[in-house]
Amino acid sequence: MWSLRYSQIIFLLPRLGWKNVIRAMGYRLLLKTGLHPVCKLKAKLSAGCFFNTESNLKSSLIPRVSTDAWVYSWNYFDWFSVKAPFEAPNWFGRPISGLPDWPSKHPWWRVAKPNTEDGDIKEIWELSRFHWAIAMAQRAANGDTDELVRLNSWLSDWVHKNPAFFGPNWRCGQEASIRVMHLAAAAMVLHQTSPSTPNIFTFLRAHLARISATFSYAISQDNNHGVLEAVGLFVGAEWIISEENDAQARSWAIEGRRWMEERALRLIAEDGSFSMYSVAYHREFLDALSFAEIWRRRLNLPSFSSRFMDRTAKAAIWLKAFTHQGTGDAPNIGANDGTRLFQFADTPYRDFRPSVQLACVLFCGSNAYDPGPWDVALHWLQILLPGASLPVEKSQQFDDGGFVILRGSGEDAQAFVRYPRFKFRPSQSDLLHVDLWVGGENLLRDAGSYGYHTEVCWLKYFGGTASHNTVQFDDRDQMPRLSRFLFGDWLKADSLQPLSSSAQATQFAVGYKDGRGARHHREVSLYKGRLQVVDQVQGFITKAVLRWRLQPGDWRLEPSPEGWQLVLNSEGVVKLIVSATVPVLRCELVQGWESRHYLEKTPVPVLEVEVQQSCTLTTEVHWAT
Repeated sequence: MWSLRYSQIIFLLPRLGWKNVIRAMGYRLLLKTGLHPVCKLKAKLSAGCFFNTESNLKSSLIPRVSTDAWVYSWNYFDWFSVKAPFEAPNWFGRPISGLPDWPSKHPWWRVAKPNTEDGDIKEIWELSRFHWAIAMAQRAANGDTDELVRLNSWLSDWVHKNPAFFGPNWRCGQEASIRVMHLAAAAMVLHQTSPSTPNIFTFLRAHLARISATFSYAISQDNNHGVLEAVGLFVGAEWIISEENDAQARSWAIEGRRWMEERALRLIAEDGSFSMYSVAYHREFLDALSFAEIWRRRLNLPSFSSRFMDRTAKAAIWLKAFTHQGTGDAPNIGANDGTRLFQFADTPYRDFRPSVQLACVLFCGSNAYDPGPWDVALHWLQILLPGASLPVEKSQQFDDGGFVILRGSGEDAQAFVRYPRFKFRPSQSDLLHVDLWVGGENLLRDAGSYGYHTEVCWLKYFGGTASHNTVQFDDRDQMPRLSRFLFGDWLKADSLQPLSSSAQATQFAVGYKDGRGARHHREVSLYKGRLQVVDQVQGFITKAVLRWRLQPGDWRLEPSPEGWQLVLNSEGVVKLIVSATVPVLRCELVQGWESRHYLEKTPVPVLEVEVQQSCTLTTEVHWAT
């Protein structure tokens, strides 16, 4: 088994990119031996005043809308709150898991890499991302001077408890970048981007040194890390340069701008898809690029290239296509680590409209939506709303990333299909998954990813085939898991029938054959009031299991003339009917799990249909129109 696993890893090396492999291996080797330049970094952070309490905040005479977050509680991943006093939080506490405080007295690189037994390090990182800085700055700008005192107090406490390059909060360059961006956003809200206090510049230099030292490793990942760390370098360095003629800062600024543009052009496909094949991560990197453009405008810096602006505009339109206009929610497709940058309003975590509106205004020159709470960030950051608006979405195929969106004619219904188009490494075994949304309700849904440092059973479940609306062969994943973030045997789509529409239906079909000879072909047709999915399965050894992960509700499973029928009694009636061309060994409603927020899992009903022979399975979902 081990030899097979290592042979698959070796086979994947060219697809991961030899430069990336060398960067990653060199980083790990030098870090382990203590020879990496990051191990030699030294800096001393200064506690005290970060923002001037005597400054005229120049806020509007009429207070602007601000978030109520972080007033009476500490917030983790937008779902877990801890009641807390005015004072700064415990930067190393773990209230979700209940584990002891994370050790913080050693250089970050001397501490062993986090593992399942240690708990999830992201639970530590969450408060150190400085989300609270924006909320406190808003309230201070609206006249609450106590909040400015509190903001300075929390920042001072953080640098006192987290000396430069010591403890878990210095472990990741991306975390350092997020702190830089949120601090810069708070400075914009307070109108204190210039002049800035010496403590801020001391803070920035330490963080930029940390980001730059391991930036090569971030680039090797071909994911969000390289994008966010490039933005962090650009924002922090240009902030320093705006007041000081600093040669090191100029070098960082050049590095950040260069790699930010390079990452956007490499990782964003021509159709706007992102390398991580994830809706949540798409929002994260797009938010970071939006803030880079805002910062560029604020400091009156040279424009980014037209290619960068065009590619980022396509990424903005991609996220708009996946976001439900009425609810702001989006399919939970792909990995989801709970990140939400730049919270300026009290919109839910799963409302993607603030990010879509900001990016579309900046990069497309048009509004995504009519006025609403999603405009709050633009008001605070002094971005004028354009007069033009983008058109309403139609059915779309994003073939570069392997996504299709089928939209109903004359009704609010969408079906999302995921299929293999892997230029970059997949993190979930979710091929041919289908998400169904009707009237803003997610009737057929994805499980999410729950946690990255969790028990092996949950890691396998949430990233595996069993947590998606697709067919699983012989109790195994479609692709073998080689590590926590890597699958082998990247599959390829075949028998693809491109998206087509007629007066009756919108249709799409695609298939794949896995490494063990099992084959799945799926045809999806969206009619008015009805979704039909036809699955042809063959080549498996013992069994094939079709799963439909359902919206929580009062579902009833009962026989029907076609085979089996699920009925949901709500405001209207939703029916799901499954039939097969061979005898069905098992058709039952079981309990599954989903994670709508990071480190949160809740039960959901799952329909499982099991067959033991090659056959055609037909699923129809009916709803009231």
